[in-house]
Amino acid sequence: MAVENLVTVSNPVGLHARPVAQIVELARSLEVVITINKGETVGHGHSTLSMLAMGVVTGDEVVVRATGKDAEIAVQEVSAVLTSREPS
Repeated sequence: MAVENLVTVSNPVGLHARPVAQIVELARSLEVVITINKGETVGHGHSTLSMLAMGVVTGDEVVVRATGKDAEIAVQEVSAVLTSREPS
């Protein structure tokens, strides 16, 4: 099963160390493959470096995609991290 969601990043720190760590932990705890796309750039949910290298900041639009048994839960949780207005 594949699920995706278009998200406008509202986390005040964008996609930096703490939110990325939350996403990696989530990806490792579920039966899922997560990607985050910003235009042509793709970050992989199991890779801290690939997500940090994307340079996602507050206000950017990204597509959160997940495939696997827990895809729906993963997309919801990653979207929540990216749209949280609380600094992570």
